[in-house]
Amino acid sequence: MLKALTIWVTGLLESTIYAVSSSLITLQALVMDRHLGPHFQLPARSVFVFTPIFASFFLTILDCFLYPFWEKVLGWSLTPLQRVGIGYFFN
Repeated sequence: MLKALTIWVTGLLESTIYAVSSSLITLQALVMDRHLGPHFQLPARSVFVFTPIFASFFLTILDCFLYPFWEKVLGWSLTPLQRVGIGYFFN
C-alpha cells in the first residue's frame, strides 16, 4: 500500500506540473508567430496538441525499439514501475 501511495503522490506532482506547463504553452503561443503561409494562422490553443502527439510518438519508439534493445544488450528488462520512474525522472 505504501508503494501505491508514493506513486499516487508523485502522480499528483506530475499533474500539477502538467497543468502549469499547459497554460504556459498557450501564453507562449499567443506571442509567437503562428502563421503557416500567407493566409492561415494556427489558433494559440491548438499548439497544445503537439505535446501529446510527440509524447505518443516517443512512447512508441521507447516501447518498440529502446526497451527491446535494452533487454538484448543487458539481458534483463525493466519492470513497469521502473519505466514509470524513468519517465518521471526525464519529465
